[in-house]
Amino acid sequence: TGSAFGWFAAEAAAARTVREHWRGTLALGRNETLAAAYWRRGAAGLMAG
Repeated sequence: TGSAFGWFAAEAAAARTVREHWRGTLALGRNETLAAAYWRRGAAGLMAG
């Protein structure tokens, strides 16, 4: 059998939804997935530079 890694980056709520699906429904572990929140809707931030 092979192995795979799921990677997803998006707004915080979308990342949480995908993470919950992977961990709960598909029973994938932390070593098999990464769902990263790169921003939070409605939160202002500063650009680096």
